[in-house]
Amino acid sequence: DKEKPVLTRRFMIVDRHVTIKGLVNQALTVNDRFKKQQIDFSVFYTGYPIFNPFDELNVVVQQNGRWDNAIYDIKPVFLKDNELDYKYQDNIVFNGGNEFRWFDTRTLKIRTERTAEVFTDSLTGQYHVILLKDLNRVKGNYFTNSDLNGKFYIHTQDGSSPDIECDYVNIHFELPYDSPQTNGNFYLFGSLTDWRISNDYILKYDFTNQVYETSLYLKQGYYNYQYVYLEDKSKMADETFVEGNHYEAENDYTIYVYDKPISSRIDLLIGVVKINTIKRF
Repeated sequence: DKEKPVLTRRFMIVDRHVTIKGLVNQALTVNDRFKKQQIDFSVFYTGYPIFNPFDELNVVVQQNGRWDNAIYDIKPVFLKDNELDYKYQDNIVFNGGNEFRWFDTRTLKIRTERTAEVFTDSLTGQYHVILLKDLNRVKGNYFTNSDLNGKFYIHTQDGSSPDIECDYVNIHFELPYDSPQTNGNFYLFGSLTDWRISNDYILKYDFTNQVYETSLYLKQGYYNYQYVYLEDKSKMADETFVEGNHYEAENDYTIYVYDKPISSRIDLLIGVVKINTIKRF
């Protein structure tokens, strides 16, 4: 039924005409120096006609897979010979955040490192995994940890054909909190939620046990996630509220360059590059 789509997915098609070179640096301003990361980059357009970059180009910078905190419509600071300089110092900055939390359900035969309990419902036959209680990390020191920057991959170690033998599992999350927040809500966040804020991923407060909790029905695999806080009437999730905020955290950034020539009715994606705080793509 074409009137009832099963899913929708955003994708972009790039027709490369420019080269983008960038770096992730520690923010320079005093207030942000130990919390935020600054994106500095240049766009090189040798052989491609750009007559008015301030009006023609729309540059977007995205952190990890998020769109809610992406920075749009960035204009160049300096124009050089076939080069546009976007070294803003204090405008293209993002929270460093923290390394993502994780859990591993590739096997359901044993408890993995962050698992408190694994059991099967006697009535439904469904698997349940109760994760260890998560800690509030806002006051903790930064510790490096190799993560997937919010992504996940589907896999099982319990069979010989991971592509067809992965089970679905009810994953239970708990975040201890002394009392409920009254001006907003906590949400699970990451690629496992499609980087979306939705009531499907909201945490409810249990007054008896003093924890925020929720559960998701997910396929076996290795997952990254974090808890974000969304204040009422706000559109941008705050990943620092319980996760902490450190300039040293490892993050991926994607830079998109769109061009809308004077004679065109559409925006053309003419360049994309990924950069990382540590690795160089």
